[in-house]
Amino acid sequence: MDDILTAREKQPLKRKEISISKKISAMYALQEEIEELKFIQKDSEENVHAWANDCETKLNEAKSNVENIKRVLVEIEEEEILAERENDETNLRMAIDAETEKQLAIEKARLELERVHKEAEHQRELEHQDQILQQNMKFQKSMETSVEKSKEVKNIKLPKLAITKFSSKFSDWLPFWNTFEAEIDSVNLLPSVSKFGYLKELLEPKVRVDIDGLPFTTEGYERAKNVLKSEYRKSSEIINAHI
Repeated sequence: MDDILTAREKQPLKRKEISISKKISAMYALQEEIEELKFIQKDSEENVHAWANDCETKLNEAKSNVENIKRVLVEIEEEEILAERENDETNLRMAIDAETEKQLAIEKARLELERVHKEAEHQRELEHQDQILQQNMKFQKSMETSVEKSKEVKNIKLPKLAITKFSSKFSDWLPFWNTFEAEIDSVNLLPSVSKFGYLKELLEPKVRVDIDGLPFTTEGYERAKNVLKSEYRKSSEIINAHI
């Protein structure tokens, strides 16, 4: 019995408790039968009582063993509950630690992503400022070049123009245009807008109306020349005009 109690194994102890309890119940029933037999056999009352006391002592020992087993079982169950509680607390702490670590990792990743975004934004801002600086430098250089060209243009002495205004006659187109190209259009230092102004001055109103709606820019000047060439540089019309 002591070995079983020392081992503190729950299932064997339960089986032992049940077994001893059954035997105790059986012994009480058997004790009554034996006492009756002893009286029937004319055994002395003193002997019967002595035997009954001896049986009661042994049964009390057996019941004491059952109580010890029950006490140990209660202790085992309490230990199991405590161990389970400690295990639950350990698991809870581990879960909390894991969640905390997860949240820290998420926060660290968020801060890193935010840092990368800020660095990228700062880099874009630097690149944008650099582009603006480069554009300003180009613009400044362009302005300086324009000023220099303006100074050069002011010093240009264009010959007095002896170009007859173009009146839309096909017979006058080639002499007019060849002279204009040689005297005005070919002067590289003369701005396109100035050339455009000269061109308009050399056109009669009924011809000038074809290009009056164009913008007074380099592009407008090029479009004006194309409009006039398309309208008046027609070989068949020029030939017919000279026949």
